[in-house]
Amino acid sequence: MNDQYPDEQQASGRILIDLFTSLDGVAQGPGGTDEDTSGGFRFSGWQAGYPSTGVGPEIEKGMRGLDALLLGRRTYDIFASYWPHHTEGESGDIGTLFNRVPKYVATRDADLALDWDGSTRVGADLAAETATMRAAHREVHVIGSIDFVHTLLAEGLFDEQTCGCIRCCSVPARRCSTTTRCRACCACWRHRSRMRRA
Repeated sequence: MNDQYPDEQQASGRILIDLFTSLDGVAQGPGGTDEDTSGGFRFSGWQAGYPSTGVGPEIEKGMRGLDALLLGRRTYDIFASYWPHHTEGESGDIGTLFNRVPKYVATRDADLALDWDGSTRVGADLAAETATMRAAHREVHVIGSIDFVHTLLAEGLFDEQTCGCIRCCSVPARRCSTTTRCRACCACWRHRSRMRRA
C-alpha cells in the first residue's frame, strides 16, 4: 500500500462544468455569431466584444486534466461540426484533445447519428452513467450545454462548476443557472467563480 498518498488510491473522477457567462449569468452562444440562435437569440458571439489576454492560457490550463467530454445534444452538434476540422493553428491543441477523448452525449433521441469518433449516447439513467464516468475518468468536462447543465445542477450530478465571467450585458437568453448569478466582482476569465457540489 502507498502510505504517502493514501487519498489518491481512493479518489474517483470528477464531473466539471465549464461555462462562459455574463455577470448576470447569460451563457447562450458566447463564441460565434451562429453558435446558438435558438429561441430567437440575436446576440450569439457576444463574448468577442470583451477580449481578455488571459483567456487562452486559462482555457488550456483548465483542460490539462480533461480525459472525457460530457455534452448536451446542441453543444455536441456544434462541436462535432467544428472540432474534427480544427486541429491546427491557435486552437489546434484543444481540437486534437477533443477529438482524442471519449465523448458522452446526453440525448433522448435514440436515432441520433453520433458521427464524431469516440461518441457514446447517455441519458437513460444519468445518476448511474455519471457514476460510471467517474470510475473510468479523472476529469469529465461539461462545456456549454446549458439546458443539460440545469439537469446536472438540479440532480447534484456534478462536482465543480467554473464560470468564466465576462464584463457585460443583460439580454434575454438561456442562463447558466436559474437560481444563482455569477459574482459581480468577476471581471473576466482570469477571475473565476467556482461552485462545488454540497
